[in-house]
Amino acid sequence: MTAALVSDFSITLNQRRWACVLDPTLALSHYGLPLVKQLGELMELWIVRELWHILDNPQFYLHQPSLISSVQMPIALPSYGNSSQHVVQTLKEWERLRTSTDRNSWNIHFLADVIGESCVPTGIDADIIWRWESLAQSLDTRLDQQVSKPDILTLAFRDLAALAAARPACILTHCVNEEAPALCKTLQQWGIACQPIEPTNAIADIEREQFRNLLVHAGLSKFLWAGLNLAVLHLVVPAAATLSTTFAQDWSDEYSFSEIDESTVDQGLSTNLWQGAQGFWYSIT
Repeated sequence: MTAALVSDFSITLNQRRWACVLDPTLALSHYGLPLVKQLGELMELWIVRELWHILDNPQFYLHQPSLISSVQMPIALPSYGNSSQHVVQTLKEWERLRTSTDRNSWNIHFLADVIGESCVPTGIDADIIWRWESLAQSLDTRLDQQVSKPDILTLAFRDLAALAAARPACILTHCVNEEAPALCKTLQQWGIACQPIEPTNAIADIEREQFRNLLVHAGLSKFLWAGLNLAVLHLVVPAAATLSTTFAQDWSDEYSFSEIDESTVDQGLSTNLWQGAQGFWYSIT
C-alpha cells in the first residue's frame, strides 16, 4: 500500500526566472546584442546605468573608443582588428537597435537617471532604487581610495556590483585566458574578496547545468564553441539584505534618483555597506 501511494506522488515546481546583471564588457563585446536579445527572453536580464550613459552618447565614444576599451574583451576577433575598432562596431549596432526598435521589445531591464525612463520587471518594489543608490554611493568611498578620477568602466563596475546586491541577482561575466574575470580583480582592489568555486562543487554543478540549458534554449551554444568563456559571479553583501527605506515613492517621470528620499541614501553612507562583502564565481564552460 505504501509503495503504491509513493509511486503516485509527484511535486511540480514553478521556476521563477533567473535575475542576472550583464557585465558591461560583455555588453560592449561582439556577443553583447545576441546575449541581450536571445538570453533576455529566458531570464530577467539587467544592464547597468553607466552602460546606458555610454549608449545615450554613442557618437562621443565612437570618436574616443579608447575610453571604453581599457579592459580585455571576451576573445579576440581578427575581423575587427584592435579593441577600439571592435567597440566602435558594437556601439554602432547598439545605436541601430535603439533607433529602429521600441524600448519595450529589448528584453532588458535597467535603472536610468529618471525613474520614468527606467525599465523594471512587473512587481519590482521601488525600494530597489534606494538600495541601489545607497550601495553604489557607499562603494564610491572605496573607489576614491584607489583612483583620483574613476573612468567610465570603473563606474560601470561600481553600478554592476551595487545593482547585483540590490536586486539581488547573479552577474554574467567572462574569463580571458583562463584568468579570473576582470570584474573580480577590480572588486578585490576595492577590498571585496572573490574566490573561485571548485569545479567539483555540487551546488555550482546544478547552477552550471541550468545556465547551460538556458544558453542552449537561447541558441547561444555556438558562442561557447567559438571560445567565449562565460562565468557567473555571486556577491554576498550582508548589509544589502536588511537595507530598506521607510519612505515609498510611486514610479513617476517627474523624479530623478537624486530627488528621492536623500536621507535614506545619507543613512546608508554613514555605515560601510560593503563590510564583509565577498564574491564567488565559477566558469560555465
